[in-house]
Amino acid sequence: MKKKLIKQIDQHDVISFDIFDTLLFRNIYKPTDIFKIVGLKYEKINNFERIRIEAERKARQKVESNEIKIDDIYEVIRKELNISKDECNNIIKIELETEKEFIEINPFMKDIFEYCLKKKKKVMLISDMYLDSCLIKELFKNNNYDINCPIYMSCEHDANKGSGKLFQIVKEKEKISYDQWLHIGDNEYSDVSIPQSLGIDAFHYKNINSYEDTKYNSIFESIVLAIRNNYTYNGSEENYWKLLGVKNFATIYLGFTNWIYQMTYDFDNLYFIARDGYIIKKIYDLFPKSNDKYIDYLYCSRKSLQIPSMILGSTDYMINFLTPIVNDKTTLGKLFRNCQLEPEEKYEKIIRLYGFKSFDDIVLPEDRHRAIKCICYFIDDITTKLKKELKIANDYLQQEGMSKFETINVVDIGWGGSIQESIQRILNKRIRGFYLGTINAEKKDYLTNSFGYLFDQGEPEEMKERIHSQVMMYELFFSAPHGSTLGYKRTKNKIVPILKESDDNTDIISLLQESSIEVIKKILKYYKYYDSLDIEFCIHFYDEFLNKHDYNDVKEFSNYSNDYLLGDDSSFPYVQTFKKKYVENYYYQFKEKIKDSLWSGAYIIEDCKSEKEQNNFIARMEQITKISSFGVNTKSLRNLFRQIVPLKLRKSLKNFISK
Repeated sequence: MKKKLIKQIDQHDVISFDIFDTLLFRNIYKPTDIFKIVGLKYEKINNFERIRIEAERKARQKVESNEIKIDDIYEVIRKELNISKDECNNIIKIELETEKEFIEINPFMKDIFEYCLKKKKKVMLISDMYLDSCLIKELFKNNNYDINCPIYMSCEHDANKGSGKLFQIVKEKEKISYDQWLHIGDNEYSDVSIPQSLGIDAFHYKNINSYEDTKYNSIFESIVLAIRNNYTYNGSEENYWKLLGVKNFATIYLGFTNWIYQMTYDFDNLYFIARDGYIIKKIYDLFPKSNDKYIDYLYCSRKSLQIPSMILGSTDYMINFLTPIVNDKTTLGKLFRNCQLEPEEKYEKIIRLYGFKSFDDIVLPEDRHRAIKCICYFIDDITTKLKKELKIANDYLQQEGMSKFETINVVDIGWGGSIQESIQRILNKRIRGFYLGTINAEKKDYLTNSFGYLFDQGEPEEMKERIHSQVMMYELFFSAPHGSTLGYKRTKNKIVPILKESDDNTDIISLLQESSIEVIKKILKYYKYYDSLDIEFCIHFYDEFLNKHDYNDVKEFSNYSNDYLLGDDSSFPYVQTFKKKYVENYYYQFKEKIKDSLWSGAYIIEDCKSEKEQNNFIARMEQITKISSFGVNTKSLRNLFRQIVPLKLRKSLKNFISK
């Protein structure tokens, strides 16, 4: 967009800009939503928004040009409501102050405006509006930008852009010709069609809110939507991951954190659990401070807390938990390490007695019982190691101040509350957990001491299924720019976490979270207007993104993977990649395998050179497979097809399908 616009600017000597929705943005979705806020501030009039809209309509009907000033609107209100002029002026003041509060400069158009000045173009502002030019200058000044160019407001010239008369007035006053002139604005009629009909070149700057038709149900949602759209669609070139954060995930961060803030407002402590609590704590810290509650970020993980706490329960349960067969590459050595035993020479004699040649032997499901019995032989070594780890884990939790609270409140993403249960075991205290979602769990006090935002105890079922079908895509963006906690070590002054080396996804997560925080900071400036923030509104954008499987998005994610399984070093791709030949020969297997992507349903055909080629290829494969209802692979189907269909007819059919 920028290159195209600059090219047009370079061809003209005179450049005019529309003001609202072009040079200036409102941080509220509809201009009339401003009147809702005025109504909140001025509580003496019920249904102020409706009254204000109707008064403007009536005021415009009274003049032939349809152009009015704000005083004309409020004169209608004054007479209809029978209020004094002073009272009326007071409401006008509230409206103008509210306008100022919600206005910001469009960063994209600011760059374009400054480019015009740098190139010595004659620059003007032209707007159909009931506000005067003095106020417009003030709006810019409030945003630390002085405008020193002619400003033409329709209300000051009794003419508007829509009729063409305002452009004619500008031409005469500025002594310019139409063929020198480029006008830039968002309204297709008054900013494009009308100036073009006069011989003025025009650039249509698409209205920010026309890119998506999103429903919202509250003032705060209107603010959130506007700020999101202003960042996402203003035209500035932005990093993919930063844009993804604002466009699709910031509302989830905001909604979840706001829910925690409201739920825990009066509590005396709140601990955000690493790593999923990292971004939520950063956002929580931006909210208005409710009281002197103790807030902390707790470095812990299943490995650092859950495994040591196993020693406090049944030994049989502990061993079963620590020896999962996670895939067909699980070795005996991995199971030993899960049980905190490093494969050493002293254990080799016993593992051979149980039929294993080395620690590199793959443990199949049918071999698991032998592996467990082998490991149980060294139960004393396991318990000694776990007792040491439990002691330092306990000391770390004490160091972080947990012992001084009667009830400890923790925040995590979910889903089964294993960290909450581990802390409760270790400290023997009541732990209350707040999660993105919780599933059914048969744990003591879990029903009364855990709370889910999107779904709670698996309800509503539909929401749980929506999230869990893409659970790894949710967990990815609730991660932190540091590795998981492997354990703890003592230094001279304190106990510090031992962190795993951060993974390859750290950079993209940081970018995504950085931009999300940037827009949430802006949103929270208006938190005093918070009324509600619906869950469906918050997850709508990311939900739509995940289900759409846009080719460019899938391509970006195909470069990343995750090693999320406990006790396994394997990485699993967010997006499955295939060759054409495989899809042709094993189409049904391909359809099943794409469900195994961490981004469920996402795939890339590597040897397709473009989205169009991939779409055409898959469409052709689907058409071919519809011919058969036998479930045979496509290679067999093609061979059969060649045998029974003459060559000439095959070529005709191929041409038909390709069209």
